[in-house]
Amino acid sequence: MSEKDTELLLVFCGHGSRNREFMNSFLCFFRKMKRKFDIKMKYCFIEINNPLIDFVLETSCKKYKSIIFIPALIFKGKHYLKDIKDKIDIYSKKFEKKIILTKNLNLNNELVTIFKSKINEKVTNRKRSMLLTCASFSKEKNNVQMLSQYSKKLSMDLEIKNFNYFLFGSESKVISNLEKEIKIGSLNFIVLHPIFLFDGFLYNKIVSKFKQVFGKDLFVTEPLLDEKKVFDIFYKKIRKKLTLLE
Repeated sequence: MSEKDTELLLVFCGHGSRNREFMNSFLCFFRKMKRKFDIKMKYCFIEINNPLIDFVLETSCKKYKSIIFIPALIFKGKHYLKDIKDKIDIYSKKFEKKIILTKNLNLNNELVTIFKSKINEKVTNRKRSMLLTCASFSKEKNNVQMLSQYSKKLSMDLEIKNFNYFLFGSESKVISNLEKEIKIGSLNFIVLHPIFLFDGFLYNKIVSKFKQVFGKDLFVTEPLLDEKKVFDIFYKKIRKKLTLLE
């Protein structure tokens, strides 16, 4: 990018959490991105942590000609529509500035391929294994449907017939049902694939409950953005958006 791009700002937006692991994970992601681009960058949060969206957009619109806003989210729920999209529209009109919203990271075939490779290394008996995906609670039917479709596609590619998905808050019921299946011998290995971009409270709460019960008979995937190939997908989305501005 040329010198004129000092007029351009990249803003990365996370959900926010009181959990220290989340902040460490998010800032690690931000620092990695910062090493990738020779462009001014800031970060903000939807809630809880500072700086919040309003502060960053208010101050940045006064200084930068164009802003690329990058939501570090997977699902398009209330936060995406109300806390991000609506606020971008408000500040864009208020300051008559160009604020470009990038697409969020989707549960698509690229992710299926990445995690198929990771999980394949750990599964030895597919007939007696269970693939479980999980995500934060959502009332949005489209988000639950997306999780369902992703889970089904991944299980088919892995050739694991036993699969299920659940939202945060249902893990105790899921664990109870799995214990029954293991007791009668129909299952002997659990693959838990939490759909969270970052480490944090929800990820750790779910994982710790499963580890306490299933121990060595459990394999857990890391938060999505801990995987280099997932990080690279995120990076390429931003690079593509920058190319369109050149």
